[in-house]
Amino acid sequence: MKFFKTLSSLASLLFLSTPARACSVCFGNPNSLQSKGVVAGVLLLLGITVFVLGGAALIFLGWARRAKTLAQAESSSC
Repeated sequence: MKFFKTLSSLASLLFLSTPARACSVCFGNPNSLQSKGVVAGVLLLLGITVFVLGGAALIFLGWARRAKTLAQAESSSC
């Protein structure tokens, strides 16, 4: 009996619910302000990611250069 109640509740939710309406971004209007805002947000986040990863790469390159010069200095002093 409990299974039948659960099944009937799920079936009523499935068949009696109204369909969701898509926003202009999902529906595909590329000229809407909402779509332009999403594109601008994605580009901003991509730019921030590139900036942060580029800074980390520069730090690692600086450490590698410093380690190389330190190794050369140690090998020449011995």
